[in-house]
Amino acid sequence: MLIAELGDMIPKGPLPLQRLLEIRGFLMYVVRTYPWLNPYIKGLHLTVDSWRPGRAEDGFKWTAKERRQMLLRGLEEGSLPCRREFEGEDVQGTTDQTRMDEGAPDTVTPVDRYVRDLVCLRELTSSAEPPKQLYRAERQAAFFVIGDASGKAKGNAVVEQYGVDYESGAWNLEWREKSSNCREAKNLTDRLERLVADGALNNHEVFLITDNSAFEGAFYKGHSPARELSDIVFRVHKAQRDGGFVLHVIHISGKRMKASGVDGLSRGDLTEGMMSGKDPLSFIPFNRGADDRSRGKVSAWVHSWWRTKRDAPFGGFPLRHITKDNMFELRDLKAARLWMMPPAAMEVALELLCEDRLAHPQWPHVFVVPRLMTHLWRKDLMKYSDLLFTVPAQVPFWTSGQFEPLIVAIILPLSHVPRYTGPWVVKGTDEGERAALTLRRGFKTGEQDDTGEFHELDGFLREVWKDPESGSRFVLQQFLAWASNFPPVQKCVVRGVLSGSKRRQVSEIGRPGRDSKHYRLGD
Repeated sequence: MLIAELGDMIPKGPLPLQRLLEIRGFLMYVVRTYPWLNPYIKGLHLTVDSWRPGRAEDGFKWTAKERRQMLLRGLEEGSLPCRREFEGEDVQGTTDQTRMDEGAPDTVTPVDRYVRDLVCLRELTSSAEPPKQLYRAERQAAFFVIGDASGKAKGNAVVEQYGVDYESGAWNLEWREKSSNCREAKNLTDRLERLVADGALNNHEVFLITDNSAFEGAFYKGHSPARELSDIVFRVHKAQRDGGFVLHVIHISGKRMKASGVDGLSRGDLTEGMMSGKDPLSFIPFNRGADDRSRGKVSAWVHSWWRTKRDAPFGGFPLRHITKDNMFELRDLKAARLWMMPPAAMEVALELLCEDRLAHPQWPHVFVVPRLMTHLWRKDLMKYSDLLFTVPAQVPFWTSGQFEPLIVAIILPLSHVPRYTGPWVVKGTDEGERAALTLRRGFKTGEQDDTGEFHELDGFLREVWKDPESGSRFVLQQFLAWASNFPPVQKCVVRGVLSGSKRRQVSEIGRPGRDSKHYRLGD
């Protein structure tokens, strides 16, 4: 009824903002139950916030490039308000969001995506009875649907407990003219829908594996600039609604797809990878961490730049490996944490990180994870990380046979404790950005270098590392040494940190020689 009401508002002209907020508030709880509805709430979000400054016609915020273009057209920077502009005000009892909403209009104009998302929401909620949503698969065996498509042909394989069921074929003339993104998405979607129709996926966890990042991104966003790809993704969400299974769409390296033998199915080649009789699960290492796959080389590299001497950064805190045996006992672990968990366990690992960081903010964390199943954890990891960079699969400790790169994240201590001079928040500082840029450039290969003319290259000339291990080790050691001297909390200017509170001085509750040992912000 609410979705129908949203559609009935369109012919009447501008939409009432207050009613949109009320409906959105209810739907935000509905999508927590039905995740396949969530991508299609985006049009409503964009419409509700379309009146805010710095928004493009499609409702999205201006990009940095668009913002620069607007400034070049003669707009003053003060005419592009943002949240920080309200920090100078001191209105007791109100929040920044409340002050921003004071200038909200009574009506807003729907963005283009609003109409399309409503059509999808109507169809997804068209059943007479609410569909049942599976949150934990009752059957232990998972389904892996792997597919690839070439210019004229296609192939896919379904890996499950009874073996591998594969098929290959050729595209008709119509689909040969389509983009590779659409062809690869359709290849996998067709197979998924047939499995749903047969009832084969009921009560299973299903992994839809592709080497097409556009398909993966469109699935989780629910939208693509290509209309045909958006339509195919919508079919996947409907299959998820009707099939009674838990679905993950996962991007893998194109080289891994070739090694698995699925890439050869489109050419009729059955002599490679799992098609030649090799273990199919060896090409889907979601259950293996970086150290396990590299046989200890990755942990040796990490320990080479995380020194544990007394004069080393952070007082020489030793790095302790977090494994499945001690990950639920972090309260008893008094050491820096080194997480090299399998990608499949990262969602749980980040939940434990949140709890541990709140209970023990004085301990740093290091994450080293292969770039797989990133939809479950990458966004949260980026949010918490002070330094995050990628190591390509072409260095001695992480060779090209690993296919996907490594994601490395360093999370420094959050707060001050006695006799410790660690950082408060390093993320976003110039030194942190400089270290990330240096690591990113240093790990690049010649094929990935900038192609512009010498005088067009921005910034300093990139340093060429003879040895990625020694080069990255030096940069990381310098970064940690700088971070260890970062001013602790009681030396920082932190007035007005708490949203909605009066701007007060930081009060030292515990003084040297007294019983209290901690510092806190003003009441």
